[in-house]
Amino acid sequence: MNTDWLRSFVEVAHQQSYSRAAERLYLSQPTVYHHVKLLESTLAVQLVEQQGKRTELTARGRLLLEHVAHILEEMNGLRSAVQDDASLSGGRMAIGVETTFGSYLLPWLMTAFHRRHPGIELAAQIVNDPDRLDVKVNSRLLDLAIHPNGHQSEGVLKLPVLEDPMVLVVPSSHAFARLPFASPPGLAGVPLVLYSIRVSTRQALDVWFSGSGVVPTVVMTLDSQESLKTAVLAGAGFSVLSYCTVADEVASGRLAAIPLRPRLERHWYLSLKTPVATTHSTDAFLRLLHSDTWIPTDLAVHYVAQPELLRDERGARALGATV
Repeated sequence: MNTDWLRSFVEVAHQQSYSRAAERLYLSQPTVYHHVKLLESTLAVQLVEQQGKRTELTARGRLLLEHVAHILEEMNGLRSAVQDDASLSGGRMAIGVETTFGSYLLPWLMTAFHRRHPGIELAAQIVNDPDRLDVKVNSRLLDLAIHPNGHQSEGVLKLPVLEDPMVLVVPSSHAFARLPFASPPGLAGVPLVLYSIRVSTRQALDVWFSGSGVVPTVVMTLDSQESLKTAVLAGAGFSVLSYCTVADEVASGRLAAIPLRPRLERHWYLSLKTPVATTHSTDAFLRLLHSDTWIPTDLAVHYVAQPELLRDERGARALGATV
């Protein structure tokens, strides 16, 4: 029985939709549908049925779903155990990260790891849904995940990895580019282009303003870092973004990044399945992650990796601290 069929079945069960399941799995809708039909054919039972626009499980489908999570977890645990190589000359790791980390920092981290251990394959998924990443970690579909949600999840341990400073982003030719810092009172009445209110960083920014009794003047909302940067360059207003997202434009002189005072930052967290028991490959990756050697020079002033909080005397992972 193909595990890809089982993963597609589980996702369809959770999403009650072939199309939404396909989006989650980064597959086409016909592929997911075909997986489920192959599974039904192999088991000689009907697992799902269409109820209007919803795809629902039959009684046999609900019975299978109760067992599939354990099957997939065991299969992924077996894969990790078989591929573990103490010499670090081979192996494979599955990593999940949120969008900002995945777009601007993960390539540096993966490149640094590949230079040290070229025989280990790294497979990364970039998913802008921390809860979904934690589910994948808990199900052993991912060896680890990195995202900004530090709330504890069932079966998953969260540890701080990196602070992500937010900065005011302005055109380099503007007078504000020469400010030593930006504060809420200093930005009162200044036109801003920001994320929509449903984005967590926007919510944190609103709290930052409200602490000084200031209501930000939002003239435009956009939901991508690139579109926000382009809007600033076009003269629509200023923005507040993670420093790593504008480092290239700052280096080229197109934009300026002004520190915020009081400081506004978020944290990226490492998610590991509990009880924590990692492979040699994952251990090597975590040692690199918690060092500063992979962080590029133009980001090193703003980004400092947090020290490791987990290690036992044998070098394997064990719960050694609480957060």
